[in-house]
Amino acid sequence: MESVAASPIYTGQFALEAAYRSNPKLFWMSLGTVHALCWVFMIATIAIVARVWRRDPGESGRPLLWLLRLGRTNRWQRRLKRRLEQNPVYALASRHRWAHWVFWALVGIVTINIYWLTIGVRQNPAASPFHQRFSQAMVFINRVWIAAMACRFLVEARRSGALEIILTTPLAIQTILRGRRQALFRLFFWPVLAIAVLHWAYVWGTWKPVANQPNNLAFLRVQSLHAAGSLISFLTDVVALCAVGGWLSVASRNPRVIVLKTFLIVTLVPWLLQFFITTSRIVQNLAAGNYYWQFLVWPLVWVIKNILLFAWAAWKIRRHFRAAAAQTYGRRRARKSLTAGLSRLRSWPSPIPTGSEREKA
Repeated sequence: MESVAASPIYTGQFALEAAYRSNPKLFWMSLGTVHALCWVFMIATIAIVARVWRRDPGESGRPLLWLLRLGRTNRWQRRLKRRLEQNPVYALASRHRWAHWVFWALVGIVTINIYWLTIGVRQNPAASPFHQRFSQAMVFINRVWIAAMACRFLVEARRSGALEIILTTPLAIQTILRGRRQALFRLFFWPVLAIAVLHWAYVWGTWKPVANQPNNLAFLRVQSLHAAGSLISFLTDVVALCAVGGWLSVASRNPRVIVLKTFLIVTLVPWLLQFFITTSRIVQNLAAGNYYWQFLVWPLVWVIKNILLFAWAAWKIRRHFRAAAAQTYGRRRARKSLTAGLSRLRSWPSPIPTGSEREKA
């Protein structure tokens, strides 16, 4: 109950009339805990910023302060040196530490939510709907973060002019793309593996209370299919987001909307289509009483969608990377279409008769 008191969401739940009348102590305990934590975090932020902030940019910082800034420690600098020798693009794309910390923080939030869906719900069943909706929200939050990280390096390189400098070096396009892939693999591998483990932890946690019931195997089969479909969809989503984000990062004219476009193309628009299709009466009648439709058909459709998007984006970025990075890709396509249109116009017969035709007439 102490952990519940630390959440402001439960403060609002305990403030409801029925909950407050049954146990007003829970409301005041939660309100006091949240208020105290806010003050602690605010004071800690003031103290840390006052120590870490450097007025002189040339001032050398100690390793501890670099760690508080999520900067490079001595160990991190040695790793960066090895990556520079291996692939300069890999070193540049993986030089920041804060992205790892944020991703692991998201994994920690997912872990806490899985705990409440499997173990905490036994103590407080009324909180189950909230955690179910929160898990659905985390699906979109994680994918927005993955899209942002997939687009970050190339977008920053475009804004700073580093991409033009990289293109003037002897580095091949395959080397540049390989370095970006290595950086994304290093960023995503362990958090994605942890999320995969959490999928099966959710299956075990939901099956354990009904393990002694007669229909426990059927329940385990349904939950396993659900977790497997969700996991495969998530893994292919990561691959598709990285590929589409990489292509849009160099091909889009406006860098400000690249992350939004990537998220819309890969996640939001397909999800809306799936929602409208599944809520239609025809599909509901076809899928009535058949859980394989939800747990097998839709994950298969989602995987096919991600494979097609990955193949399209990978082909585009390999073939048109240099033209897109120089912002001549769209102009070249427009020039080709204009030239083709003019050639078609020249091939059409003229409605105005020529001089010889007028003389004959």
